[in-house]
Amino acid sequence: MSMKLNKSNAGLTEPDNGSVGILSEGDSAGASALIVVGFAEIEVWGEKSINDGNGYWLIDTVQGNGFNDAVDQGMSPQDTLTVNLADWVDIFFVSKSGQEESVRYFFVEDAVIAPNILPGHQTEALKLEDVSDVPAFTQADAGKILSVNDQGNLAWIAR
Repeated sequence: MSMKLNKSNAGLTEPDNGSVGILSEGDSAGASALIVVGFAEIEVWGEKSINDGNGYWLIDTVQGNGFNDAVDQGMSPQDTLTVNLADWVDIFFVSKSGQEESVRYFFVEDAVIAPNILPGHQTEALKLEDVSDVPAFTQADAGKILSVNDQGNLAWIAR
């Protein structure tokens, strides 16, 4: 599996029985996690792999508050979200801006490790830095892209 950056449009309504999500597109084969990068407020919804009659669940929201804007306001940037795909058969994006928004995401094969999750408890969506081998994103990395360096490791690089 390559670390291809995918792009979809977030719809305006929550998913229902006729909705087709991003996992049906085929790029997710072999993936254990999804990393979502938002540039606007986007809800990430999932359809449970075990149908408990509740249908679709709100996993989390990508705030898309922008790294520099968040730091200037003394807030933590919340532009990324990691989803453990073991719990979901499909994933959907819903825009909260009132218009369709672009969402970028990529699939990873690495196991997503959730610290301090007790057996039998629901895991929560994780952040980008919780995925193994993904380097921490700091203010010095603003404007850089995630790529593979000449040693085969993920790294933030200038374009």
